[in-house]
Amino acid sequence: MIDLVFSFFENDFLAVFPEIFFLIALLILLFFGVSTENSSESSALIQTLSSLSLLSLGCTFVLIVHNPIHQALVFSQSLILDDFSYYFKLLLLLGCAGSLVISQKYFVQEKIYAFEYVLFLLFSTLSMLFMISSYDFISLFLTIEFQTLCFYVLAAAKRDSEFSTEAGVKYFLLGAFSSGILLFGCSLIYGFTGMTNFGELSLLLTGLGDLNFQANQWEEFRGNTHVFGILLGILFLTVGFLFKVTAAPFHMWAPDVYEGSPTSTTAFFSIVPKIALFAVFARVFFGSFYDLLFSWQKILLLCSAVSMIVGSFAALSQHKIKRLLAYSSIGHVGYMLLGLSCASLEGIEAVFIYLVIYVMMSLNVFGILLGLGSAQFRLKYISDFSILAKTHPVLAFSFACILFSMAGIPPLAGFCSKFYIFFAALGSGFYVLAILGVLTSVVSCFYYIRLIKIMYFEKPTHYTAYESMDAAQALVIACTFFFVVFFFFYPSPVFFIAHKVALCLSI
Repeated sequence: MIDLVFSFFENDFLAVFPEIFFLIALLILLFFGVSTENSSESSALIQTLSSLSLLSLGCTFVLIVHNPIHQALVFSQSLILDDFSYYFKLLLLLGCAGSLVISQKYFVQEKIYAFEYVLFLLFSTLSMLFMISSYDFISLFLTIEFQTLCFYVLAAAKRDSEFSTEAGVKYFLLGAFSSGILLFGCSLIYGFTGMTNFGELSLLLTGLGDLNFQANQWEEFRGNTHVFGILLGILFLTVGFLFKVTAAPFHMWAPDVYEGSPTSTTAFFSIVPKIALFAVFARVFFGSFYDLLFSWQKILLLCSAVSMIVGSFAALSQHKIKRLLAYSSIGHVGYMLLGLSCASLEGIEAVFIYLVIYVMMSLNVFGILLGLGSAQFRLKYISDFSILAKTHPVLAFSFACILFSMAGIPPLAGFCSKFYIFFAALGSGFYVLAILGVLTSVVSCFYYIRLIKIMYFEKPTHYTAYESMDAAQALVIACTFFFVVFFFFYPSPVFFIAHKVALCLSI
């Protein structure tokens, strides 16, 4: 019996060996930072830690790729390994590594010498790796809280900036509120079912949704306290997730937090958490509550429509670049929610494709934003790009292509991502939402093209000395640029992976 138990836990730890390695690497980096903080130059310390962090991320990526266990339920079915978690983890590590590479120069410019900053980025990444594999509400909530605790500190990382402190306080208050809503939803579901495991919940709730579509059973459905409690729990759970992914009308914290936080933190917030949150969003609602589709699909459709409208129209009046990108991000969340609302194989495929392309476009935009700024001059307003085409014509061309892609102009990658979202919506019969998505995309073209007009045709009110970009940032911008421009000519690898990811939730 003892041998069997030991073998059981041995396989469990082997399944999560990449995460265990990453945790050990973070503890070693923490010890290294504490032991050398007072004996070395601060700028050299954070650059060394950034390089070692990238090495740790690369090793974790390789370990996940070569992990011998690809399909498993481990630790009493609280974590799951499958193709869905596998590809989302790889995308998460790529997004984290890219955001760290484009931020290295920014750390020195803004004198963010606290080595804990990089470690908080990595600890939040570790929590998101476990979040993607979560198969139980307990493990899910613990990983989300671990992530948000790191984010509170990252938002207020610039101790001498009142805007950063304000962003940290706002994020803390509204983040704690959304976490309470999420936890209340989980507790309601556990209270009325006695279960927290996603797989067990899916078996328990199988066929329950048919009650909604039979008129003669409506009284029975309404009088069933347990069913009503489960639906109420799903409602709170949905609202909690929508807070986390910055979907309208629960987006009120995002523009202020994005603007007040350090730009490297804004880049990380905009790119990395959405990968993990949409992964677990799809896992929970497709894996556990698919038979109660009527209870959450309409909420997602409504929030999708509101997010697309708010993201498009609110951005029209923005003059600060980070607030513009915040509302742009809200609009992109609306399109991804439309894909999730389809509740179909094509919808999940479209969401994964959209996430991959969104990560590449965001890395390019924030790479340019972080690379051109300096300690004396920060790119704050969109008018600050007025001289970019004259001083950096190649970089301006790259930026213009990415903005056209975000607007959905063919044949760039952004057009492909939106096309497949709308195609999935039409396949599910959501014609009004698909038309609304097209119209809001047209509206969003205005503020993207306005930025291009400022770069190429507007006379600068003041001349700006942009900072020279380092090689690592230039490499990230070049790679993402070629991905976005040439994706249309060979999209098969991403489509194949997206199909494998969708099948994991559909079988």
